[in-house]
Amino acid sequence: MEIFNKVVGIIEDVADIPQSDITENSLLIDDLDLASLEIFAIISELEEEFSLSISEKELMSVESVGDIVKLIASR
Repeated sequence: MEIFNKVVGIIEDVADIPQSDITENSLLIDDLDLASLEIFAIISELEEEFSLSISEKELMSVESVGDIVKLIASR
């Protein structure tokens, strides 16, 4: 849950989306209407926050907020 809260906080900061509008099932592009640059900015902040590196291949498999949480939790 802590990872989810941090992910949501970063999405809120980067994309100016209220936390109440973000769920684990929220799709980054379809539901949150994030642009590619916003997604890259979010991933960049997540890499810094969690001290990890997310490859382009891993990024291609990420569609929802839950996917991001699972990816980080698996590290």
